[in-house]
Amino acid sequence: MRVGLELEVDGRAVRIERAVPRGPTAAVKLLPLLRDLSGAIVARASAQASAMGQPVTCREACAACCRQLVPVGRAEAERLREFVAAMPAKRRAGVLARFRAAQAEMRSAGLDRLREPARMSDGERARDARGDYGAVGLLYQRSHIDCPFLADERCAIYPERPLACREHLVTSAPEHCGRPELPGVEGLGTDGLVFEALAAIDAPAGAEPDWIPLPYALEWVPAPRSRPGTGPELFHRALAALRPRRLEPAAS
Repeated sequence: MRVGLELEVDGRAVRIERAVPRGPTAAVKLLPLLRDLSGAIVARASAQASAMGQPVTCREACAACCRQLVPVGRAEAERLREFVAAMPAKRRAGVLARFRAAQAEMRSAGLDRLREPARMSDGERARDARGDYGAVGLLYQRSHIDCPFLADERCAIYPERPLACREHLVTSAPEHCGRPELPGVEGLGTDGLVFEALAAIDAPAGAEPDWIPLPYALEWVPAPRSRPGTGPELFHRALAALRPRRLEPAAS
């Protein structure tokens, strides 16, 4: 069946419509719809920031954010595994080698405990007011760990990039992004909106949403889900998580 969403930002509406499975399904099947939603939020917020004289300063080959801690939830980890498995053998081998290199750097930096979400402290799981992961995120970026999909300072899987990447944009000077210990990085305000909604609908009942740093995504096998749902049910759970952000459902 098709579901629709009307997004209102600053008095303007954007209509998003996608097919979702009518019966029981996994959250990964909603990724196309949620990517559209994320794109619409970012586009409207970017236009609003530009109108206020604070345009987005992110540019191609500005890869500071590709060396930050990128959280990946259950559904996106599943999608990345499928995507990498379908690559031609030579390309897949190169990508897997970069994953192993990133994991080795994480071990050297003392970050290998993040391999298991259950071992993370509450502080490591929680985002601060800027959308960052506090001390663990700062240590990650200081360790200068390249994203396994970074090639020639560009994202090699741009259409498949995680929601956390899609929603992280800045309006401050780009050179500030590479120095997280200094003040001056101003985000667009979209950090984690749809990523967190997806994590919420994909978490077991009563449990905190799981995420893992991108370098461990391909090997992560999270605990079984205990809250299955139909496509429309999962969609409306996502809306419930986003409703404080002025999202209104449209007729299906």
